[in-house]
Amino acid sequence: LLAFLQQLRLHRDHRPELAPYLLEKPLWVFVGSKVTASTGVQELSDIQQILAYLDDFVRDRTAAVRRIGLIQSGNHALVDGAGRNIFANRLALLFSGRTPEQIYDEALTLIFNAPTGGTLRIERLSGADAEGEIALSVGDHDAFGVINVGDAKKVVDQAKDNGMTVAETGDFKESLFRRINTGDSSINVLIGAMKFTEGWSSWRVSTMGLM
Repeated sequence: LLAFLQQLRLHRDHRPELAPYLLEKPLWVFVGSKVTASTGVQELSDIQQILAYLDDFVRDRTAAVRRIGLIQSGNHALVDGAGRNIFANRLALLFSGRTPEQIYDEALTLIFNAPTGGTLRIERLSGADAEGEIALSVGDHDAFGVINVGDAKKVVDQAKDNGMTVAETGDFKESLFRRINTGDSSINVLIGAMKFTEGWSSWRVSTMGLM
């Protein structure tokens, strides 16, 4: 998350210098191959873990700020096989001159579109061109993420069972996935599976997590 935040900030602050290289606004993508297969609900666990992580980050400011502080100071247990700090020199631009509290607030603004914070809100979209899409937002702020899977209802139902805030599905919602490559898209995080392997292209993808 911090590495992605650093990318977003660099793009925001240096857009004129980046323009000749045709670098688009960064996008964080999580992809899998059988996330919604019908062999059992367990296969949804990867998506649910990601949702729980995002929900925990925006909901528990104190814990998130503490973790950011540990990474900033180097006093954490995230090391490679040789005992080396895996974040060494990776986040220098993000951390320079900023406190953990300021970095957290910046994450709320740049990643989650939610400068005032809140809790994760999950909504299944119902438009004809938005089939299989789930919008992710914080409170009443603009959506920051979208899940694009085969069985959106199953994902939403399980999220609700896990205690997350699920919004009522409206009569019609425009596709968020189809607008990811447009200049005015609010989406910073994309989660999905088979639709990506079947042929989907975006110049925005800058950070990837494999489920």
